[in-house]
Amino acid sequence: MIPGSMTWDDRSQSRRRFVKTSAGVAVLGSLAGCNGNGGGGDEVRVPGIYDESGGTADVGRPTAIGSRDAITYFNENDELPREIAHPNNDYAYEVQQAQQLYDDYTSGDDPPAIIGWGTADTEALSGAVAEDEIVYVSASYSASLMTEDSPYNFFGNLDYTSLGRAHLKWIADNDAEATVAYIFPNNAFGKSPVEGGKQYADELDLNVAEDINLPLDANSATTQLRQARDADVDYLIHQSTAAPMQVLLSDKSDVYPDVTVCGLTYTVDEPRIQESPEDFDGVRYVNAFRTFQGALDAGGKGAEMIQANFEREG
Repeated sequence: MIPGSMTWDDRSQSRRRFVKTSAGVAVLGSLAGCNGNGGGGDEVRVPGIYDESGGTADVGRPTAIGSRDAITYFNENDELPREIAHPNNDYAYEVQQAQQLYDDYTSGDDPPAIIGWGTADTEALSGAVAEDEIVYVSASYSASLMTEDSPYNFFGNLDYTSLGRAHLKWIADNDAEATVAYIFPNNAFGKSPVEGGKQYADELDLNVAEDINLPLDANSATTQLRQARDADVDYLIHQSTAAPMQVLLSDKSDVYPDVTVCGLTYTVDEPRIQESPEDFDGVRYVNAFRTFQGALDAGGKGAEMIQANFEREG
């Protein structure tokens, strides 16, 4: 566990393990045809809610493509007892639209699982998900989805708060007199790791400057970098997506080259590094995922899926 990350008592750990196992059994039961949920005949319905045109589409669209490709691979290679039907829609990063899609997907037989996306919408839907007992696997890694109130919410990475704490622990161990600040868009996704991170920074006796807002659609970070420079910030912990990260890094060399940018999950992607490697020089980055190239290099099922999808789509 990352030092300072969320702790759990034995009771809550046991309960979440129980619910996780039960949820897994429900999904596997549907795939094996042992219950009526999610469709009939030879397929099971697992809908998707993606952002392919909204505020996080720079990372949302590749994720949607990857999910659809993976499901196609499963179906074409008979990886599961039943085929997966994957109705999916773009909700354009609008919470109300996500709610409408959820209602549409659950208006008949509830599917055993739904693939979701953003923090604000996933948090807003978590109560309905728990009531409906639908496994909801999101690409939001908000720590608030790890509580007793969200027993059917799951994700496949470290939570945003723990990722930020990993940066803070490294800074405390290597540059204890430094000043840090969080920089993020002013929405649920951006703010998700901030409160817990600041609490941990206080435990580590780190100096913390005022928060800095950098919108998802920013085309300049000059003002934000001047704010960091005026506050003598040494490390900016950036919670955002890849597009504003590149804006921040491209402006950094002219405005405040001495600051170190510490990115969280969605701030770095390989194509942008390949396009502008000089911008990423000195960037610190925390993520629990393998890189795309790392998955290929590792071989195994992941690499096989990637290669098969490349061949299918030309």
